[in-house]
Amino acid sequence: MIQIELEWRPVGSIGWESRSLSPEEYFDYDERPFQLDSVPRFDHAIEYLGVDRREVLGTRITVADSQTQYRRVIAESFWNGGTNRVIERVDETDAPYWEMIVESRMSDEPSTIEVLRIGRDERGNPVPLSHVFLTEQSDGSHSERMVFPGR
Repeated sequence: MIQIELEWRPVGSIGWESRSLSPEEYFDYDERPFQLDSVPRFDHAIEYLGVDRREVLGTRITVADSQTQYRRVIAESFWNGGTNRVIERVDETDAPYWEMIVESRMSDEPSTIEVLRIGRDERGNPVPLSHVFLTEQSDGSHSERMVFPGR
């Protein structure tokens, strides 16, 4: 059975709030039975709250499977009025996984975001997985400039 716990820390609060989500609320598709790797409805925990990122300092979502004892924890912290964030994902499974993503707004006009994804090598050392700049074009489309790995 899958259990999902959503926690968040509102701006101005010294404590965290929490609520449980049902698998039907959390996952996008009705692929019963739900599994740890089922597709979430949203990319980020804050989207389940329906609040602006400027109102939250951090989120943590924990998805646990009581049958396999596997767990996935995704934590996010926001700064600079919610325009920047760091995301950490930890999978506690037979194939453990760790990843950190840093998203930083570099400019407003045009809107440009730097995204750095970091993982671990076979020795556990942090290594870059990808480094890109995403720019919103005047027509609403996005362009991507890959820094690493090089093209």
